Amino acid sequence: MIGCKSYLEYNKVMKVTAFLFTAILLLTIPLSVFAVAFSNPFASPFGGRITLVVPCTCSIPPTMLKITVGPPMGGSFLFIPKVSTLYKFYKLLPPSWTLGLSAGRRECLVGLPPACTSAGFGGTIIRMVGTSLF
Repeated sequence: MIGCKSYLEYNKVMKVTAFLFTAILLLTIPLSVFAVAFSNPFASPFGGRITLVVPCTCSIPPTMLKITVGPPMGGSFLFIPKVSTLYKFYKLLPPSWTLGLSAGRRECLVGLPPACTSAGFGGTIIRMVGTSLF
């Protein structure tokens, strides 16, 4: 045994090591949840043509919309009234063009409670967005 004079000392060292490993693991797992939520603390730009709009009927608030935007800077985004600012021309429907900023993530649930299912992998919360007329 390396550095241990007896098996009793070895057992004591292993118990302390196991305790410290477990304590570190239990302290870091809850923090990883916040890492996903704050993975984008600063607003990132997005823009492109709206290809799909899905109302999130089971999410809170139920007026939330999941918007899929195509190239050049596309992805899935969530428009939440009172959180997202909508600028002229106020048209979040296909095939309008959008340009905006988004930050944070949220899940979009569709269906009727209690039979709610996820609409994909959620999306980034829109902070501000402007749309084209056509």
